[in-house]
Amino acid sequence: MIDVALSGIANRGLIALLGFLFIWAALRLLDRVSGFDFKKWINNDENRDQVGAYLRWRLAAFCFVFGLIVTFSA
Repeated sequence: MIDVALSGIANRGLIALLGFLFIWAALRLLDRVSGFDFKKWINNDENRDQVGAYLRWRLAAFCFVFGLIVTFSA
C-alpha cells in the first residue's frame, strides 16, 4: 500500500519537474524568437514596470496552460 502511494508521489514529482523544465525552455525559446534581451532589460530603468508585468503574466499563462494539460491528461 505504501509502495503505491510513494510511486504516485514520485510520479507527480517527476511530472512537476518536467513541467518546470518545459516551461523554462518554452519561455527561453519565446525570448529568443521575440528578440527580448533579458540582460539589456535588467540594466535599463526605462519601462521596467511594463516589461515586468508582461513577464509575470506570460509566466502565469504558461503555468496555467501546463496545469490544464497535466490535469486532463490523467
